Amino acid sequence: MVSSWCYFILPVVLFIGLLRKCRERSWGKCKSTSNLEGQVFLVTGANSGIGRETTKELAKRRATVIMACRDVQNAKNAIIEIRSKISTGELIPMELDLASFSSIRKFANEVLKKFSQIHVLINNAGVYAPLKDHALTKDGFEIHFGVNHLGHFLLTNLLLDRLKKSAPSRLIIV
Repeated sequence: MVSSWCYFILPVVLFIGLLRKCRERSWGKCKSTSNLEGQVFLVTGANSGIGRETTKELAKRRATVIMACRDVQNAKNAIIEIRSKISTGELIPMELDLASFSSIRKFANEVLKKFSQIHVLINNAGVYAPLKDHALTKDGFEIHFGVNHLGHFLLTNLLLDRLKKSAPSRLIIV
């Protein structure tokens, strides 16, 4: 004889399982395929992880993507990998070290000179270093706070007027 709790638990478990499968198929995926030609996107940390996947999708949709990376060679390698699958879009590697305020200022000045519009700024880059290493930025801040917060804050403020002039524009913080 089946216990009475099975009549309640089994349907709930099945419902949750079906709901999860439905969410996996429909949520969390960008379904838009609109053409982004003529739009300028700036992605920090574009050579790996979420930044690389974002860059791939933007390239597929013909956007101009400024790939702001600490190591330009890694950015060029990412471009080679992306180009092996996607031939559209413009990918522009540029050096940006978020652990250095001088690098951020230099980068922002170059971007402002080269691009009359910035439609989307995607602050994606991040760093993790073991706390036992007591790592610091070049300006003396704790590495996590300096790169993940202060660096993006400074970059955003330096580019904010250009973003406003390019309205409708967006600022995305990952």
